[in-house]
Order: sequence, then C-alpha cells, then structure tokens
Amino acid sequence: MLAPNLYLVGDRAAAELVEFVHGGGTLVMSFFSGIVDPNEHIRMGGYPAPFKRLLGLQVIDFHPLALGEELGIDFKGGPKARATIWSDDIQLDGAEALATFSGSELAGRPAITRHRAGSGTAYYIGTRPDPASMARVMKMAIADASVTPAAEVPQGVEATRRAGRGKSFLFLLNHRDVAVDVPVKEAGHNLIDGSEVHPGLMRLGPRGVAVIREGW
Repeated sequence: MLAPNLYLVGDRAAAELVEFVHGGGTLVMSFFSGIVDPNEHIRMGGYPAPFKRLLGLQVIDFHPLALGEELGIDFKGGPKARATIWSDDIQLDGAEALATFSGSELAGRPAITRHRAGSGTAYYIGTRPDPASMARVMKMAIADASVTPAAEVPQGVEATRRAGRGKSFLFLLNHRDVAVDVPVKEAGHNLIDGSEVHPGLMRLGPRGVAVIREGW
C-alpha cells in the first residue's frame, strides 16, 4: 500500500494502516505524513505522531529544499542518487536505514528506512528521490509483499490481469507517446479491435490499449 504525503489523517484511518501492516501488509509512506487530524489540529507527541511506532522512527525536524536544490542520498551497497523538494531529520527507533543523506547538514542521517512491524513491513521515505531511486525502493517493497507482476512489459506499459469463472483477461495500457512491442505468452482475442492474439510480441500503439481475453 502507498501512502504519499498523508498530511491529514483521522484516528480510525491511522489505526487501520497500523493494523494492515501488523497483519502482514507492506506500507510505503512518504514525508510530511501524520501531521494533522481531520480538524487541522497539529498532532502532538512528535512526527509522524500516529505512525512513529509503526515506522520505528521519529522526525526531529523538517528541512524543505529551495527550488532547484538537490541533495545526495546513498543506498547501502548501491549507487549514489539525488533527491529534491524535502528532507527530514530522522531519528531511528527500531527501523533500519536503507539510504542516508550526503552533501548537506543531514549527511549520514537516514533518508529512507524500513521497519518490521508485526507480520508486515513499513517503509518511510524522508525526501523525494529521483525516479530510479524511487523505483529501487518500490522493488524492495514489492519483494517484501511477495507481489508478482501481471505480465512482463516494457517501461511505460501498465499491465493488469483479472480472472474468474475460468476466464482470464489481460489489460495493457501504453502510457508512452511511441509504439512499443509487448511480450504476450498466452493466445487469445483483443476485445478492443476483435483481432486474434498469438504468443510473441504484440505491437501497442502510442497511448494504445488492449484487453486480451486469454485462451480460445
């Protein structure tokens, strides 16, 4: 589950997120979350107040970045990356730091964390990483959640599968402005244009959509 910039959150919603993770779910939460209640009252007790124990950390201070300003972030055993917009001064309380800041007053401080809570896992992103770094974190979260992709598709193509009553449908959406070739493993029919689909590469036009009823 993704909870980006969950600035305003009610007690019930916060409790349900905690329950979700403790029950075995995987949560990815980003900076400036859990700040106020539905009445815009600041939550007391440190930030992010409703999620400190869940995330295994406390945000000591906020460090917004100027327009165009960038910070470095270093992943353990991985490449250096860049971040913009925001940085949190994070104090760990059980969580592990997956990445730390570099090149600023927060050098060496946690930037991205992971905490095992109950039967699940909660990630916290204390900045806005560059796209490649965000994808890296999401791959970690997906692995923790034991989620497998609906299909192996090129970058920029969204794939969703729906199945029931012995039938399977593969939905493909090309978000790019150029045509792409999408690997297809199952034969079937494209319900958008009525064409037959065979295993191999299927050409999906710019911003193209296909709904494949798999099997004959």
